[in-house]
Amino acid sequence: WKLPVILEKALRGASSCTTFLSMFATGCVIASTDLKTMFNRDNFYYCFIRLFLVPGLTLGMGRIFHFDPLLLGVSMLMAGMPGGATMTLLADKYAGDSDFASKATALTTILSMGTIPLLCVALVKLGLG
Repeated sequence: WKLPVILEKALRGASSCTTFLSMFATGCVIASTDLKTMFNRDNFYYCFIRLFLVPGLTLGMGRIFHFDPLLLGVSMLMAGMPGGATMTLLADKYAGDSDFASKATALTTILSMGTIPLLCVALVKLGLG
């Protein structure tokens, strides 16, 4: 079963825009965040969980259940990615704390410039990369 050609081309065109739109939304969130109020205990706590604890738990569970090394490495790296811009959009839509969400998105994005290379080095050292 195949999609009609016009629908397939439309879907391919729309999917090629998603990376740009995601990066644009993240940039807008960071630009609108007051950097002075972004560095607080709650944001650093969230960043620790998002950038260190979740990848560590992913590694531990993958080792316990004997995941394929490539699958475990990719899963661990994906688990250590920063919070997405959709977090802010969803917090705003459902009357959550969108200010905290935007600051957490910005801070995890900034800190991930250091943590992602560290995760990659850890993956190589563990033989998963």
